[in-house]
Amino acid sequence: MKIDPVDFGPVVSGILQAYSEDVAKAQSAAFDELAESAKEKVVEAARKQSTVADTGHDWHQYISAFQIVKETDTKTGTTRIVCVKGPQYRLTHLLENGHALRNGGRTRKFPHFADGQEYLDKEAEKVLTNKLEAIP
Repeated sequence: MKIDPVDFGPVVSGILQAYSEDVAKAQSAAFDELAESAKEKVVEAARKQSTVADTGHDWHQYISAFQIVKETDTKTGTTRIVCVKGPQYRLTHLLENGHALRNGGRTRKFPHFADGQEYLDKEAEKVLTNKLEAIP
């Protein structure tokens, strides 16, 4: 293929634009996959805690309230957040950190979001690298 020197800049620019779009799609797919996997890890950890705990809370409603929220920011792009939808979200802080009891003392902690964060810390780079390597 022959390219006129005058057209060289726009051709290279078009190639780089197409590549950057492919990278953005691969990055978005990787982040979607990571968010879903992190949610699964958090749900799995919450299920383990619910079998150990005799807290009086309805863990089934709490666990079914987990969701992934996408927030778009013009500077950073789209962010995926694993969270608990209402009204169950009120329990998250109390379960993660424990809380004071009416007659003194504290309840025990039931940490479950740490498993999702640990998964992301270990696997994020691998998943993103695999998606980027798949770009033709």
